[in-house]
Amino acid sequence: MKKNPHVIWVCPTSETFFRAKGEVRCRPGSVIPRLSEHGFKIDVLIPHDPTLLPKTKLSSARITRHTIHLGQDYPIEIIKLSRGSLSPGLYMLKMPGLEPALHSAVLSRSALALAKQIKRPVDIFHMFEWESALLPLFLELDRNGSRLLKESRTFLSIHSLRDQGNFAPGVLTHLGLPKTLFHPAGIEFFGKVSFLKSGLLFSDGVSLIEGGMALRNHVHRNGTGLEGVLDEQAHKLRRWVSERSLRSYLDAYGELLSMPSPRPVLPRLMEKCHIDEKQYDRFIESWGPLPPDSYNQNCLSFLIQSPTKAFGFWEWTHNGFTDYGLVLENRSDGSRRVLSRGLNALGDFWIDVLPDRPYVLELVGWTKSNEMVPLLRSRIVRTPRNIPSANKDAVFIDVRTRRRFLKKGVGWWNNGQLFSGSSASLSALDWMSGGLPSSLKEGTLK
Repeated sequence: MKKNPHVIWVCPTSETFFRAKGEVRCRPGSVIPRLSEHGFKIDVLIPHDPTLLPKTKLSSARITRHTIHLGQDYPIEIIKLSRGSLSPGLYMLKMPGLEPALHSAVLSRSALALAKQIKRPVDIFHMFEWESALLPLFLELDRNGSRLLKESRTFLSIHSLRDQGNFAPGVLTHLGLPKTLFHPAGIEFFGKVSFLKSGLLFSDGVSLIEGGMALRNHVHRNGTGLEGVLDEQAHKLRRWVSERSLRSYLDAYGELLSMPSPRPVLPRLMEKCHIDEKQYDRFIESWGPLPPDSYNQNCLSFLIQSPTKAFGFWEWTHNGFTDYGLVLENRSDGSRRVLSRGLNALGDFWIDVLPDRPYVLELVGWTKSNEMVPLLRSRIVRTPRNIPSANKDAVFIDVRTRRRFLKKGVGWWNNGQLFSGSSASLSALDWMSGGLPSSLKEGTLK
């Protein structure tokens, strides 16, 4: 194995670190110090956390400014918290307030910018969760012509396959990624762009941490819809009992460093995703309309998930507004409230609602003069009840025997005959589950 391999960790949180006595330290149980003892040069990139900053003003030498290129440019700052060239080197990323999809993409791109800032070849990028899972794809796009990234391997650690980072297809435009990748063979997943699926496809190795997923024998048979992807990528999957197992890290890193130079995945994947005119009709029949047909269309969808939760997603293609927001209108009392402001022209939003109420969702935009302008309005949707119906005159019919049962007062009536006792307290749910006495289910309607 190479002497003193260089590994960059890309973490979506800063929970591994704390500040004490003027220094930033790893929390007890972290494997980072032990990896350093085994000769690894570890550098860590974390999101901005004010609790880790010193009380005094940071020296300008510790702050490096970069511009991250996606669908548009995003200015960032990388702040060095550790001193000198000691391992681990801790770097903190400060970026503008962004939606989760863009936040994740900027974090992944910033890790590549950090590698170029350090000016030392990177042997392994170790990513954690879907929030940094776009890094292997961005690495393939940036690898050519960079001696620092030419031999870099990627390793993705996952605690939960249910947290997938799924976003509307239009996000590809904002990420600066080829729209061709929105395909079942690419990073499309049930009609959305999946950051986790991208990480599974493009990473050189993947660890599924059992401690986080409570897995037993079949690590990926958990109903997340990723079974086919995991079967196809089974050669790179590794089961870890715990994220604190030093042996797991050493074995994984040793295996990656002993591999031949990484082969690019993107060219082969683009061939699978490409559809020529001869295949167009067959593609439409087997999978549905081509994804680009739904791009750049003004739309607002408002969906009910439960009596107390709703979900909205939208896309607005015109300019002229400084930012966007959502307004929820309760049609039962006419009240309106602004749910959020500072949203992008493309996004999604979870909404708290009340049971058994009609609602309308609006997408609004703010002009430069701070005037709120309605842009899109959803249809009226009604949330379901979260209690049994108040109707006591329910009628149930056995579709097989055509016998009719009516509930009036405290008993069940069958063609004018009252059945009391235990059947008097049975509900509609009891009927559907077969809870009524068999005597009420037999016979035919007279």
